[in-house]
Amino acid sequence: MTGGTENATLRAMMMQRSSLATWSLSIGLAVVFVFFGVDKFVHPTVWIGWIPTWMDGIARLTANGWLQIIGLFEILCAVLVLIPRRSIRKIGALLMTIQILLILPIAGLNDIGIRDFGLLMSALALAVLL
Repeated sequence: MTGGTENATLRAMMMQRSSLATWSLSIGLAVVFVFFGVDKFVHPTVWIGWIPTWMDGIARLTANGWLQIIGLFEILCAVLVLIPRRSIRKIGALLMTIQILLILPIAGLNDIGIRDFGLLMSALALAVLL
């Protein structure tokens, strides 16, 4: 092989790996966000305690209303990162990143906070890859 052909082959392999990593992150984050989003409707009592008390009554919404909006938002983010248009996927990844950043102070430094930190880094990595 000539140098040009080897370089082209190497570039193609790197793009394939990057694409695989991007889709792996997208699918993984989408599954997590859909699960959590749907679970807020199926098991609201499990999640209602995570809604800060100061949110209850904002925009005339109860804590349960906010829980449903957050659940829908999580499902929307999951859908966005799976749409095969790079700019839309990036928006979804950035929205995921922002949401997790807002959740981290509520979760605190514990097993849930550490899990959410891992999700934050994954969403941020996806946004950068896109």
